[in-house]
Amino acid sequence: MTSFESFDPASLRRLDERALELRRFEFVLNLDDRREMVIDEMLRRGIDVIASEARRLGTSAGLSREQIVVAAEAASVMLQLRLSRPGTLRALSTEARELAAEAVEARAPEDQGPAELVHRRPDLRLVTPPLDVSDDAEAETKPGQPPRTVNERLTDALRRREIKPNDAELS
Repeated sequence: MTSFESFDPASLRRLDERALELRRFEFVLNLDDRREMVIDEMLRRGIDVIASEARRLGTSAGLSREQIVVAAEAASVMLQLRLSRPGTLRALSTEARELAAEAVEARAPEDQGPAELVHRRPDLRLVTPPLDVSDDAEAETKPGQPPRTVNERLTDALRRREIKPNDAELS
């Protein structure tokens, strides 16, 4: 076992997850200043697991690249908080995978672009009694006069009270 009286980051990198967890637990419980070095090493290892897991899960869930990055950052913060608290943890890789999965599940996929415009059916209503305002106005014209416009025919229909003023405004 490595002596921790004078240890450096290189000696921490040689330790496995279980040995790091034992040192972290001991240092956090005793408020030892060396706990930060151990937590940093564990966090570095955990972030690698979180990044790959968030990328894998986020891609399959249809998240954008930015959402995957945000999920990975959130999981990293949660891991750092867990590592800073006293108490034993399960294997570091297990904790990191679960935190990444929780962070990815908390995000909904973004829309894949602007919504497409959909043609609506027109909201038409029937004028009662039916009014013939077709372009075939020659039947109503007298010989020698120009054909009547739609506006003229609507005006005549208003005078004869065949339609109401609101009906004419909507036409």
